[in-house]
Amino acid sequence: MDFAMNTSVALHCESWSLIDDVGKIDDFVITIVITCIINGLFILPALILNGIIIIAIIKTPSLRNPSNWLLSNLIFTDFLMGFLGQPLYIVINIWRVQGVLYEHCPTGIAERIFTNILPLSLMLTLSVSSLDRYLAIRLMLQYRTTMTSFRAIIIIVTLWVFAMLCGLSLFFMGQKGFVILLAIIFMICLLVTFVAYFKAFHGLRKHQTQVSSPDNVSTVCINVKKYHRSFTTMLCVFLLQLLFYTPDICAKFFSVDQTTPKSSLIATLVSDTIMYANATLNPLFFLWRMRDVRRACKNLYKKIFRK
Repeated sequence: MDFAMNTSVALHCESWSLIDDVGKIDDFVITIVITCIINGLFILPALILNGIIIIAIIKTPSLRNPSNWLLSNLIFTDFLMGFLGQPLYIVINIWRVQGVLYEHCPTGIAERIFTNILPLSLMLTLSVSSLDRYLAIRLMLQYRTTMTSFRAIIIIVTLWVFAMLCGLSLFFMGQKGFVILLAIIFMICLLVTFVAYFKAFHGLRKHQTQVSSPDNVSTVCINVKKYHRSFTTMLCVFLLQLLFYTPDICAKFFSVDQTTPKSSLIATLVSDTIMYANATLNPLFFLWRMRDVRRACKNLYKKIFRK
């Protein structure tokens, strides 16, 4: 079995279009240097910001609900971007400039798989979050009994297992088949997310119409306002991910074309950097939009520096 896996890795080292000696090509070197510097600058903020939010949610009982567990998974994905993704990106591209990347090809392939597993996990989580917002708006009071924290955690584990299996499928499907698989999953996630948010929007409008009457109690109005803000926040998060991840999806399609290795490599370098930068912008957006999370992070900060 080990021999088969080693043979598979060797074959991918031969066929993977991004495993090239580019140290003598100025355009590549300049692009690599700039993107490595940018990624290096974003590593520490990504680790600190995402780490603080994760700990704050875990430490605050009032935040330990299904929606926030899904949020934690998004944040955890961004944390892994800074903890593993960006350092690997820098190391791999240093080897590429030195012309020794082929000697470390298994690590290079692992980095490519890793940069596909994380975005895939994030897109799947966003789709589940859109369904979660739809259920919250549709069910209202019944939502808490339908969607529990335990079920949310089971869903998160299932998403990670599925994402890892898809990542490992590279060894069996080849680069072209792998990219096609990612494209299919990406399109399904987009379709599910758009439909869920569309139905959630109409459900929210319906509830707003129902509570506009002066006969309704104020507590219901407050709930609708809360759901509206939560819906808007998660919709903005989805659009933000779409903005930062679409270039990466396009670059993956572009990399399948073996006739333009130079352009595909530059496109991949730039799109990966854009994707990794999002790992720092996401927690800033969450801290800006989510008062409870921001308050919990402030309390955690005070506890840490008070000791």
